Amino acid sequence: MRWRSPIRWTFKEGPWPPGRVIVLEFPTQAAAQAWYADVEYQPLLLLRGAISDGKLAPHRGRGI
Repeated sequence: MRWRSPIRWTFKEGPWPPGRVIVLEFPTQAAAQAWYADVEYQPLLLLRGAISDGKLAPHRGRGI
């Protein structure tokens, strides 16, 4: 596992646990928040919500 730190989950969408996990990595927390709030991503976010049962739980890791 790339990150080893105590898990402090902040759930943004839906309950836990999921059926599968997809990890997106960003260089900073600010970059992740900017991606999620980006005006170009918003239509895709709506589409994803309409066709999937995805959950989002950002996690701040600590590189090893």
